[in-house]
Amino acid sequence: MSDFNPLNYLNLYSNPTTVKEYIEQLHADQLYKRWDTFIKRWRHLDEMTTIFEILYFIDVSQPVGWDLFYNTTSYLSVRVNVGQFVWATGTLFSTKFFGLLSPPVFYDTLPQLYTRKEVIRSMNRLPEPPPPPAGHVDVYDEPAYWIQDASLDYTHHQLMGRYFAERRSNNLGDIEPISLSDDFLLRKGFEPVRLNYDLGEYPTRGPNMSLKPQEGFQILRDSETRLLEAIQNGYAINGNREAVPLHNNPESFASDISGNDMFGAIVESSTSSINIDYYGSIHGDLHGNIADIIDPRYPQEFPMPGVQDHQEVNLPDPTFYQIHLYIDNLHRRHKYASPQIRSEKELVVSGVQLRSLKLQRKGTLGWNIWPWTPKVQVLTTYFEDVTRDVSNAVVDCNRLSQGEIFQTKVQQLNYHEFDYKLEIWSGHMGVENFIARIFMAPYLGADGKPSSEDDLHWSMFEMDKFPFVLKPGLNRLTRPSGRSLVCVGHEDQKLRRACGWPRHLLLPKGTADGLAMKLFVLVSPAQAGQNGGAVYTVDNEMNFPALSLCGHPWEKYPDDKPMGYPFDKKIHFDPPFAAGLIGLTNYGFYDSHDENKMHSRDQKPNFL
Repeated sequence: MSDFNPLNYLNLYSNPTTVKEYIEQLHADQLYKRWDTFIKRWRHLDEMTTIFEILYFIDVSQPVGWDLFYNTTSYLSVRVNVGQFVWATGTLFSTKFFGLLSPPVFYDTLPQLYTRKEVIRSMNRLPEPPPPPAGHVDVYDEPAYWIQDASLDYTHHQLMGRYFAERRSNNLGDIEPISLSDDFLLRKGFEPVRLNYDLGEYPTRGPNMSLKPQEGFQILRDSETRLLEAIQNGYAINGNREAVPLHNNPESFASDISGNDMFGAIVESSTSSINIDYYGSIHGDLHGNIADIIDPRYPQEFPMPGVQDHQEVNLPDPTFYQIHLYIDNLHRRHKYASPQIRSEKELVVSGVQLRSLKLQRKGTLGWNIWPWTPKVQVLTTYFEDVTRDVSNAVVDCNRLSQGEIFQTKVQQLNYHEFDYKLEIWSGHMGVENFIARIFMAPYLGADGKPSSEDDLHWSMFEMDKFPFVLKPGLNRLTRPSGRSLVCVGHEDQKLRRACGWPRHLLLPKGTADGLAMKLFVLVSPAQAGQNGGAVYTVDNEMNFPALSLCGHPWEKYPDDKPMGYPFDKKIHFDPPFAAGLIGLTNYGFYDSHDENKMHSRDQKPNFL
């Protein structure tokens, strides 16, 4: 309907006042322009939220509602700010249409944000821009396959665990977290490798820059001081100046989850923060301050802030990982401040034994993993060439109409799929619902020495979490790696969603000689989730795609344990790594190697 105008159909909307005000502002040219840079700051977010609310509250249960939704979406798609529209509709797919429709992936919708700028410029026959004022910067050492992976989004702790595994895979050292001390410098500069929505250049940040001259620096310091005080005191201060405990003594799973939710809300400064005026928004403000570091009174010097204000393009910047290491360390201090240290006694399920674990690559016999076995399980990764359509970044539509094909090839990390094969003995009398939790982490630190127990536990990243039925006697289970509940939903799941870890990045790259890894498996009874959540079972597993990292938009989390359990807080095993207990209890650490094949399936693999 080319002449469609929402103002002519206000009686069909559930929120006509919102629709009327927004469309009138759009017609009056009072909103951000179509190709303006989308910055996740208040006005941009308010406009994006309005787009979302207009579409979300349309009743599509009847044909007239679906027609209204279709026409409204079409109308907005060619008029409103592109970034706002993409983020609003992406949120719509994960809520209103959760499980029913899969949204178009961002790198197909806006390939200029996920493709090297040289490719986009060449494709559009654009001239080379002048050198940046700060000069060309090329000092970052992040692995190219990692920073160029367009499907990589982030869930902070999981991302940092995997990031350090990739650094170990490439013989790179540790990094320095952001510091708010007077003498701290961002030693690495960054010249962005991608373009903006309108194919413009993001500004380059030179090396050795200080946060101190920033107007918001003291606000950051105040937030840090108050967060550290909350951790030390064990309570946060709400808007009524009341102390709200972050931990209980003794700590239950419920209080642990509640306290962590509260702490996360004040760090992220979500609407759930109990005192946003006091604790501020340290995570968002760090990104914003570093984005503005070359233009402290933005937008005086540059038409857009630096990449740290743009979630789509900030992963290649080494400072991104310094920010998130800082935030992750805050989270660790909070979790380790719990008055209760977790121990192996908390994990034990009497009468249940994880007798053996075998990792079997597809088409192979596999190996049993025992600490006294000379053969260590080997998992393999490889690189593959992937072709991506970048036609949405073409400026000249005539070239598209003439049938020209615009594609680019990128090298992507992948892995050879394998099965977890578990043998579990149950001395219990009845049939029970159980959950298996699988984690992995590099065993050696950047110095080549074994990591401390605390550091290895904290660096554990989740590989899978799945329900199974435990019967009396010996149980043999096979779990394909491709069905991991950490990853984006599997193709045979009836519910569709785009959230989750990229399936091809399930394993870190590893090295040609083998990256030593520790694999941990825990099996324990499935319990009802907190606050009325369901029991996670084989019967409802398909209703929770990508559960481990994404939860569910309207269902309670179907697990009574905190996310990341049992490594979400300080835990002590006696003896370390449960040595000598393999096969005798319901959990165990196992040795594995990750090896990588450098280019294709036909070449010698690298090993994990």
